[in-house]
Amino acid sequence: MLSSPFVDEQVVLGNYDGEMPNDYIEVNGIRYAQVDGGFISDDDLMKNLQPIQHGDIYNKIPVLAYHRIAQNEFERDNSFWSYTLSVGKFKDDMAWLADNDYHTLTESEAIDILLGRTTAPDKSVLVTFDDFYGGWIGTGGLEDTTGIDQTGVNCVDIMTKYGINAIFFLITGNNQISDEEWTILGNLDHNQFALGAHTVTHPAISQLTNDEIYDQISDSKATIESRTGATVRTFAYPGGDRNDIARLALRKTGYELAFNFGFLHNDTRRTVPDTELTESITDGSLSSYNLNRKEVRPDNAWTLPDVLTNDHTPKES
Repeated sequence: MLSSPFVDEQVVLGNYDGEMPNDYIEVNGIRYAQVDGGFISDDDLMKNLQPIQHGDIYNKIPVLAYHRIAQNEFERDNSFWSYTLSVGKFKDDMAWLADNDYHTLTESEAIDILLGRTTAPDKSVLVTFDDFYGGWIGTGGLEDTTGIDQTGVNCVDIMTKYGINAIFFLITGNNQISDEEWTILGNLDHNQFALGAHTVTHPAISQLTNDEIYDQISDSKATIESRTGATVRTFAYPGGDRNDIARLALRKTGYELAFNFGFLHNDTRRTVPDTELTESITDGSLSSYNLNRKEVRPDNAWTLPDVLTNDHTPKES
């Protein structure tokens, strides 16, 4: 982990001109030296950073994470169980949100709320999706090798019917998205259906070299923007796996928020209950790139009211 004062990396404002002062310190292999107005660094990742504009409004909202939506479900001991929700349950979720007057946030709204700039509307919720599956946009079919059936599933149509906003976090490599699907994604209303990045190949971030981390983060953003015309502002870590180098890379490449799965923002090891709400960030730190979400699985989809409203966030001692 980076140590103070570099957890709050907005202080690295100076430009390194090739001559590092003698009184530098080294953190995680990167050299820093204090200058008027902040710090300079000898690492490209840290150069020319500008302060993030955080506010001072404290919010707590639920952030939901879906994966594959299909016609069928699986037993708990099946490897696809946690990531495959039936389209019937998904429809029920979306209908329940609409019928109970939940405000599903756009990406822009979520960014302002989670950076403490604006107050969250009553009954706010952010809906997100990870990976990419044809059932999101109506291009899925029967996968003979897995038995997963996405025939006729179209999450965009379902969400449009109920007025639901969402963020789709996309894996851009592995031939996961066809040319036809890129065209469909590009033609979406990107205010209602924002496009975020989920790396190029879905690796375990902490197992990569620094350069590989940067490439996964920057290349996925560039691909989405070039293929769809959307502006990529948010990121989701594959499996929630992350480290400070990834957070710095996200900061450097222009992302504003990044999401994991159920980890406290000050503890990368300990998980918390599915019902923890997501807290806004008002301190200007790298916590903007460490926001938790609640995965919606077959075993909790029917208890959406509890998932949305209960707050088991551990209290500060």
